Parts: sequence; C-alpha cells; structure tokens
Amino acid sequence: MVAISGNLLAIVTGASAGIGKACAITLAQQGFDVLMVARNKDKLQQSQSEVKALTNTNVFALSADLYNPDSADLIVEWLSQYNGTLQVLVNNAGGVETSAPFSELTDEDWYRTFEVNVFSVVRLCRVLLPRINKDGRIINISSITANEPGHYNPHYSAAKAAQNNFTKHFAQIAASQGVTVNSVSPGIIETEGWREHMRHSLGDDDLQQKLANARQQAGTNIPLKRLGTAEDVAGLVSYLASPGAAYITGSDFTIDGGKRRQI
Repeated sequence: MVAISGNLLAIVTGASAGIGKACAITLAQQGFDVLMVARNKDKLQQSQSEVKALTNTNVFALSADLYNPDSADLIVEWLSQYNGTLQVLVNNAGGVETSAPFSELTDEDWYRTFEVNVFSVVRLCRVLLPRINKDGRIINISSITANEPGHYNPHYSAAKAAQNNFTKHFAQIAASQGVTVNSVSPGIIETEGWREHMRHSLGDDDLQQKLANARQQAGTNIPLKRLGTAEDVAGLVSYLASPGAAYITGSDFTIDGGKRRQI
C-alpha cells in the first residue's frame, strides 16, 4: 500500500456499507482524508465511527440521497468548507430498488435505476472535475452485468452499460487536466446487500443453510471457488487511487474470481 502525504481527500458515495464502506476504510488506511456519503444518516454515522476506529486520518460523513439531483450541490457545498484538496472520487452509490424480470419492471423502475447508477455519476463528475486535483482519480463502481446481463434486472445491466460508456467518454475529457477515470466491475460480492437480496429471494426459513448452499453453488461457476468480498474490490480501488496507476485511464477492470471468460 502506497502511503499518501499531505491533506488529500477521497470522496466515497454509497459508503455506509459493503463495497463503499470497504473503500472508505482502505483509502483512509492509505492516508487520505475520507468523506463518506450515503442517504441513511444513522447507518452512515455508525459506519463513520467504525472507519475512524480503524484509521488515523480524518473521516467525515455527509448524508445525501444520490437519487436526488440536489445531492451534488450538497457535496460541492461541503467541499467548499474543506481545508484540503480533493484527490479521489469513488462513485459507488448504485443498485436497484426493485429486483425483477423485464416483464415486471415499470417505467419508474427504469427511471430510478438510471437516476442513481448513471445520472448521479454524471452529475458528480460534472461538478467535481473543476475541483479535483490535477492528477486526481475518478473511479466508478460498475458490474460485470454491464457486459453479461442475466435473466433478471435488465434495468440494472443497461444502466451499468451506460455508466461504462460514460466512463470511457469522460476519461478523454478529464485527461486534459491529468485526471484519470476508470471503472471497476465486480462479479458476485458477498456483502450485506447480497445477503439481503438472497433473503428476499429465498425466504427467512433456514436462511443460513440456504446462504451456505448459495455460496457453494455460486462457487462452482467461479474458478477461484469463492465469492468475492468488499475488501477484494477495495484493494483494486486503492491501487487505482495510488500514484502507481497514473498511466491508467478509460479502462474497466473486472474483479470476479475469473467467472467472466470474455476476451
């Protein structure tokens, strides 16, 4: 891990749990001040306390709902009062509110999914590019479903595909000021969100055994024979945020234990 010197800030959205929280921990351990952004204020404050206990840097929290366009202005307002330099933006907020096959999805489901997975990323990139350091890093958390959609949640797959396209485009714009823009596409990552999704799909009865069976079944399709962890993803994000990744931009990095076989 490369140690960071100076008062440099990393902003992580969707930071109260899962991949976002793991990224906040790893970046703070790397030496960045960290602003954790999430919409659930109580959960965010609890996660902020946990990250602080594990690190020796400044860890801040801002409650903002990325479904709301005004959230970008809240982040800019907070940043205007911060005594330091924005170095890293991790656009992690995303996901779906409704998990369903195509036939059961409404227009509103599609709008909401694009709002948080695409438009929130576009807005933050737009307002924060003028404020980020000349060698800053923007890292967008995507998904392997952007390239390999499954049987469910086509609204999510389509949104992540759009996000990847935007990442590629925006990397060309940001390069003029030395800022790199990349995306990270996780496969199956065992997070609180994954467990909640499985609980919703499988029911509460004998849930722990069902989760164990789901892990085993998922592992049979993954060469490394296990599900990923939030820390696995955070490790890659940490590298992309480091000086060692200065010549990497416009790229999408798959992190799925070898599951995706596309060349």
